[in-house]
Amino acid sequence: MTYRILAKLQAGRKSRISLSAPNVSMIGGLFVWPLLCFFLATARFKSPEPYVQLPTSSGSGCLKMPEGRLGIISIDKQKRLYFSFDEPYQSEIIKRVAARRRVRFTATQLAELDKMPFLFMDVRQLPWYLSLSLLKRNNITLLGIPSRLDNDVDDQLAECIAAAQSALHDKNGLYPFFSIRADANLEFHEVQRVFTLLQKHNVNRINLATIMEEKDSALLF
Repeated sequence: MTYRILAKLQAGRKSRISLSAPNVSMIGGLFVWPLLCFFLATARFKSPEPYVQLPTSSGSGCLKMPEGRLGIISIDKQKRLYFSFDEPYQSEIIKRVAARRRVRFTATQLAELDKMPFLFMDVRQLPWYLSLSLLKRNNITLLGIPSRLDNDVDDQLAECIAAAQSALHDKNGLYPFFSIRADANLEFHEVQRVFTLLQKHNVNRINLATIMEEKDSALLF
């Protein structure tokens, strides 16, 4: 399969994402999982998202997914993991994961936390990071979220998923949807590990972000 980036997110601008079922040549192994279902969805990715070279796809979808409760797990070509969620939930999710580690934020840091487009580091480092100037932040290397997927004993990615579920349930009794943005150069088993992690949290509607062939729109399924 040839992978091409046909659409780029612009900084400071949200892009409309149309969703449909892609070509399954890259992900045929997913269909052996009886609990995994695919559906059409419309959502807005935060901008900017971590850079990921998405695979191309073609096809049409089926069911429409509601907006406002979408979590996005991104995996770049270095296998680093990132997490984002629709507001107003993202900040609450991060604060819940941080509270488990007795991490506290000042009022100024909380204001900066609300501006973060996605979580890209150990939550224990956030107070330090949020106190830096924007210039210094731009020089920080993003290491990704600690996870047992990377043999880290501190599984903050799993806690983000669980915190998203509890935050939505506590607020309005709803459940979240999740999408995976995986770099096209990754081996399939790297993506499959994230699918398995989501299923362990009883998440059985999972989208995979792709770029539609010959069109300037990104897809999820």
